[in-house]
Parts: sequence; C-alpha cells; structure tokens
Amino acid sequence: IREYPPPVEEPLAEGRGDEDGLEEEERPPEVPTHTPSATASFLELMLPMDSPLRDITIAPADLDFGSCSTLTMNEKQSVVITNRTSQKVAVVWMLPGETRVPCTPDEKALFSVYPVQCDIKPRGSQEFTVSFRPQSEKGYEGEILEAVVFQKINRNFRLVNLSRFTPPWTVAIKGMGHTMGGTRNDPRLDISESNIRFRACHAGDRSYQVAMLTNPGDTRISYRILPPADATELSTSDLGRPSSVPFRAWPTQGIILP
Repeated sequence: IREYPPPVEEPLAEGRGDEDGLEEEERPPEVPTHTPSATASFLELMLPMDSPLRDITIAPADLDFGSCSTLTMNEKQSVVITNRTSQKVAVVWMLPGETRVPCTPDEKALFSVYPVQCDIKPRGSQEFTVSFRPQSEKGYEGEILEAVVFQKINRNFRLVNLSRFTPPWTVAIKGMGHTMGGTRNDPRLDISESNIRFRACHAGDRSYQVAMLTNPGDTRISYRILPPADATELSTSDLGRPSSVPFRAWPTQGIILP
C-alpha cells in the first residue's frame, strides 16, 4: 500500500475570492428576513388584490371559465395588472415547464397567459389574456396563477444599493373550470362551523376566524363564496350594489379534492 501525503492548501492570492473567481464585494448582499405575525398574514390575505393600498394590483382576482371542453378552444378572459409605484417594473408569470420548474414530472399547466412576461411603466397598466386548458374529462380543475413583479433596476444586484433594494411582489389569481357538461353532479359539502362568532373588538380593528370546508364525496367539487349581504336590508334591487357589511372571506373560490 502506497501512502500519499495530504494535499497542501495554497493561500488565495490577495484580491481574489473563492474558486469561482468572484471578489467578495461582488457577492449578492445578504438581506435579513423576518417571519410575519399571524395578524399580518391574515391582513395580507384579506386585503383585496385591487386595493389602492397595494403597490401592485391585479383585477379580477378570480376567473371562472365555467363549462369547457378538452377538444375545442375555450373562451379567453383578461386580467389587468397595475403598477402604482414610481418605478418601471417587470412581470413574469410562473408557468410550469415555461418559466418555472414543474413540481412533479407529470405537472402540466392548466392555464396559459399572454404575454408571459413584459414591462409596465410607472403608474401604468398591462392587460393579459388567460386561457384554460383542461386536462381531464368529467371533472373540476383549477389552480392558482402567480406572477412575480420586480423593479427593473433590481434585475442585477450591482445596479442597486442594499439600503434602497425593493423586494419583488407576488400577485396571484385563482382560476377554475370544469368539463362536466350536462352530467348531473350532486355535491356533498361539510362545513365545520354553521355559525361563526367573532370576539369583541374596537371599531376599526380586525378579528379573524377560520372555518373548514370538507368534501366527503368521491369527486372534486368547486365552491364560490358570494359577497356578504345584510339580511335586514336585503331586497331584489340591492343585489347588484356593493355591500357595506363588514365581513370578508378568503379564498372566495376554489376546488376541493375528495
């Protein structure tokens, strides 16, 4: 057996970094992160996606394509992203197999977006066309479409100072559709709470409660939560008016697996 002496590590030359040849000052700066509180998380969920309090807004937040077919071209819908900041931003839709890596080998995109990426001027808007491509027959399908929005100046860490760095935004919409056609479907749904009581709070404060929707059947079902209405003042003429009832739910639509 022949023994070899251990390798001797030579000191790096002055002014040089690691094996990649990057200088230390060229490395991306480390940004401290913090975990938001439960109240902040609920506030972010409940704040409407088109609220003027948001820097980047999107409308509508929900897309329902209704009855569709896997054989024919389905009707397209439009969403609008608005840039309320004073900087030019870039938008990139996260589509599996196109702009992001699929989570599973057989994952396919249910929706396609055009354009997939583009720039939006300060205080400008951009319209995107969304189409639904169902993958199966006799069922409900849906997913969350996410778009990453970042300031153009932040496309390279060398172009911006850490103290002026603005993290990217993520805006999302929920889309769904079905291929049930004329098939009769009797959905079954269990709700964990038939009556929801909120704890006492001051005027202007927020209080949150959680309810669970369960699908005990053997097929997927879709749901949609309608805007709240004041039962004491409800009339036929009031159905189309915006409600002043201080309740809001999230998510407002989706697909529940069996």
